[in-house]
Amino acid sequence: MLTVWKYPLYTEDYFSLSLPSGSEILTVQMQHGSPQIWALVNPDNQEEERKFRLAGTGHNIEHAKEDMKYIGTFQLYDGDLIFHLFEMIPL
Repeated sequence: MLTVWKYPLYTEDYFSLSLPSGSEILTVQMQHGSPQIWALVNPDNQEEERKFRLAGTGHNIEHAKEDMKYIGTFQLYDGDLIFHLFEMIPL
């Protein structure tokens, strides 16, 4: 059975999340002042580690575009900080 789960996002350049295999990242948005990731998951599937890259506007990104999938953009502190979330594509 598919369901939507929410995961907190920590503002680190690189981070991993454990999600059920085959999960589809839907969006990243702010909720109650904190960034969150929503994913469509099958909770019966085995967990797998997924890797992400968070980059602020103007920050260098060392990876080729083909190595990443854009997820979304969110703002912190009333728009003073803008972050862009990418999922790292396994090689």
